[in-house]
Amino acid sequence: MKKKLVAIMTVMVMTVGVFTAIPSETVRAAEESMVDGSVLLNDAEESVGEMDPEARGQYLQTGSSKIVRAGTGKITVGATTIAQKQVSNIKVSVRVERLVNGNWVSYTSWTASKANAYSLTTSKTLTVPRGYYYRVISIHNANSDRGTSDTDALYVS
Repeated sequence: MKKKLVAIMTVMVMTVGVFTAIPSETVRAAEESMVDGSVLLNDAEESVGEMDPEARGQYLQTGSSKIVRAGTGKITVGATTIAQKQVSNIKVSVRVERLVNGNWVSYTSWTASKANAYSLTTSKTLTVPRGYYYRVISIHNANSDRGTSDTDALYVS
């Protein structure tokens, strides 16, 4: 009788554990939908995107894009490009996009460059319209090498 009771209790505990885990996974999946390759993050404070390692070249080592919530209606966005060694020209083009009616629309962009350097970082804090998702896409150049990085999208409320 004790063995049967223990077996029943074990099955009940496992069943409760399985059913309590399902709703949180379902909620997480519902909160993280995708649009054009970007995960839509409702509660995240930041997103960082790294350049694909296969884009490395003779001059370009890596690049990254970043978006961070910086307060109500504000985001800080930027990018970093790192070369394998000092190069004659290192550059990054940063584009901030906003999701409008299911389509990504360019919000703002800029380019930064340096001569005779091995790394470059640029960033800006922007006041943006609330109620939209924003993402960053960057193009990294070191001499003739080129790669891209992009972030997932943050919701700005």
